[in-house]
Amino acid sequence: MFMKKASIISLLAGLFFSCHADTERVLEPVDFKQAIQNDSTAIIIDVRTADEFKEGHLHGAMSLDYLDSKTFKKGIQHLDKTHTYYIYCRSGRRSQSAAREMKAIGLHVIDMKGGIIQWKACRLPLEQPE
Repeated sequence: MFMKKASIISLLAGLFFSCHADTERVLEPVDFKQAIQNDSTAIIIDVRTADEFKEGHLHGAMSLDYLDSKTFKKGIQHLDKTHTYYIYCRSGRRSQSAAREMKAIGLHVIDMKGGIIQWKACRLPLEQPE
């Protein structure tokens, strides 16, 4: 009887944590970069303002300003659900909120922990404006 209870508890815990992990997918910058390189469906979205984007961004990133609520909401409605969206902001706060909104409409989203600040601290490359 004890083994049966333990198995059920283990199964439920596994389901909870695997579902929870999927809804809260946040990667450290180095892991974020590696995941993008290994994902043929990856699309990178910078949710900072246009001015912040111009200061430097991840290679291949598209800009979709989260603070411009109307444009952001309209923009995510047109995204293809067959892709994985790797998003980031300055520190991780905006991208966390953006990820929630994107997930709510059925998009697969991975957020970068610590944003561009942490990316720079890891000395990872940025694309600079020309």
